[in-house]
Amino acid sequence: MDSLVLQLQEYALDSKRDVSDLLRMSLVAARKLEIEEFAQWAGQELNGYDGAQNIPEYRNTRGSLEVWNTYHG
Repeated sequence: MDSLVLQLQEYALDSKRDVSDLLRMSLVAARKLEIEEFAQWAGQELNGYDGAQNIPEYRNTRGSLEVWNTYHG
């Protein structure tokens, strides 16, 4: 059986794997290796962030809401 880190590398290279599966495996590896900061990040990516001040910049987006009314265009 391959080590968890080797399995994680294989998952990361396999385009057919879900990102959530990769994150879950990363979380397990981080906890086993006692990498607390990475384990916290992976957990937040899987379960959501607490409060608006904790959301990383790459999770913020800007846009405008537009709708199409079938009667009035």
